[in-house]
Amino acid sequence: MSSDDDITWVRAIIDPRAGGVPDALSQYLTHPANKPVGVLYNPHPTIGAGGQGRARPKAKAPSIQMQMMAKQPDYQPDDRQEIYLGIKKAYSLQTTPPALLIRYRVMEEELPTSFGQDFIRGKEVIFKISFPASVVSWPSGSVVQFWDPEKKQANFPQDQVPKMLTRHIRFNDFKSNLFKFTITINNNPRQVTQEHVANDLEYKNTHTQRTVDLLRAMVVQEQYTFDIYMEEDTKKYIEPVAMIQELRDGFIAEKKGGNVYRHFYVQNLLHSNAMHNLNSGSSLKAPDQRPNLEVQPSSSYTDLFEFTTRQGVAVMQTLETTCSSDARMVSTKTSVMIKSLNSLAHGKREVLTQQGSKLEDHPSAQSFGKLLLMHDSIPEEYRSCVNDEGLKYLEAQLTDPDHKSVIKHVTNLPVKQGKGVGMLIGCPGSGKTRTTAEIVAAILKSDPKAVVLVTALSNQSVNVIINKISEVLNSSASVVGFTIKSLGSAYNYCNLPKIDYLIVNEAGKVNLADLVIPLANLEVENLLLVGDGNQLAPTVPFMVFPGCTRELGQSAITYFRKNHWGHAILDHQRRGASV
Repeated sequence: MSSDDDITWVRAIIDPRAGGVPDALSQYLTHPANKPVGVLYNPHPTIGAGGQGRARPKAKAPSIQMQMMAKQPDYQPDDRQEIYLGIKKAYSLQTTPPALLIRYRVMEEELPTSFGQDFIRGKEVIFKISFPASVVSWPSGSVVQFWDPEKKQANFPQDQVPKMLTRHIRFNDFKSNLFKFTITINNNPRQVTQEHVANDLEYKNTHTQRTVDLLRAMVVQEQYTFDIYMEEDTKKYIEPVAMIQELRDGFIAEKKGGNVYRHFYVQNLLHSNAMHNLNSGSSLKAPDQRPNLEVQPSSSYTDLFEFTTRQGVAVMQTLETTCSSDARMVSTKTSVMIKSLNSLAHGKREVLTQQGSKLEDHPSAQSFGKLLLMHDSIPEEYRSCVNDEGLKYLEAQLTDPDHKSVIKHVTNLPVKQGKGVGMLIGCPGSGKTRTTAEIVAAILKSDPKAVVLVTALSNQSVNVIINKISEVLNSSASVVGFTIKSLGSAYNYCNLPKIDYLIVNEAGKVNLADLVIPLANLEVENLLLVGDGNQLAPTVPFMVFPGCTRELGQSAITYFRKNHWGHAILDHQRRGASV
């Protein structure tokens, strides 16, 4: 057992079969991912006084007989994958909400070559899943001891117990310490969240792939049941019945009391089902009355409401921190930001009519709201931005080796929630602006009626890329350009049509709150982020990182990269070269 950030971690075995109940998680999986995974002991015990971990033995090639057995539907692999169950039971308005967590370690040599090197720490990557109180339910008496030592009988059939346990040489010794915890997840609101799990990466080893596939199903499926096996060890303070009861109590308190962000939002940002009206002025509490800035350890996750709330609080506090105590009013830009966040959260947009303003459903905002949560980054499909004519143009103009990945990405743009999202990443001088201009030219050659909108944080950034596009097209570019801050009012005053391609230049400088403005105010079909992935993002006080990784920045590019979204990289230095 280990503990960090008030989380108790214990080794566990996950059994997706759940005793064969109708909604068992295993029904969404194929062999061997539909079988139990995990261990209840250290598969790599320490040796010697130095406490060094025993090196993993090199796996021997399985015999033909073993390969045949492994293909049988009832075969249960005993591949010693370490799964940890995390129980975060504490609850108060000054701490993060309780959660049931799952942690899985993957060594560097087992990762696919396309896995981002930035996320590897100490030659390993920790995959995580979090189940918040809102999605978890379990029947009364769901924690069951397998063997009753007083009655000398099993409380449930032994054939339900994973074979990796029943075949263990010590099974008869520890069977009275074995507990099964049955849990049902209702993920219809899509609030189960993850880190590194739900993407389309493929892994080298079968045991890693099957474990990740099982974890992915937990994120993407809507309703399912699975069993968790734990071993009681009072010497190590591992008491499954007491631990689960404390978690249950925390979940009940969370459902009744809410959390610090929901409370703070209601009290200070006047949340309602209608759009915010902050033009008359609104403010957060004085600095000494604000919540503790350290309330967000790395184990906390978010839903769409909290996602927008946290960013709204961050924007408000950033403004107030830079203003005097006598003039803490909401500026026009901040009002646009808050309204945009609200549009995203509610999927509604304020539009002007002859009778005034009214709210209308905004499907585009709804889609991007779900996409930005990034509960999973598995593309639903891929689409090409160009036709055959546009592809020929790109192949003629982009001829360097690193351009091949750009062309492949443009012709296989990942699509989620019906929205295409692409990323073009490169260091300064790698030719991002010129490459983007060529992509726009190819798009317009493929569809001359396509509407392309270029935006960035500053007019200078917008002008640079617009000029390059005009140069490539040898004519005045049929491309619209706005700064991000002005897009909140651009829809009302300029009546922009549906945007086929929204290009965000210098996206390494754009944080998620800024990105929300165009996504919440415009009908956008495809989003292309262009920028330097290593650029330091603007620091936003009180900003809480969506997901569970604190050390990563909040730039739009970093956020999508953190979730292993598909992208193209320009790694050739072109500054000063003839292009």
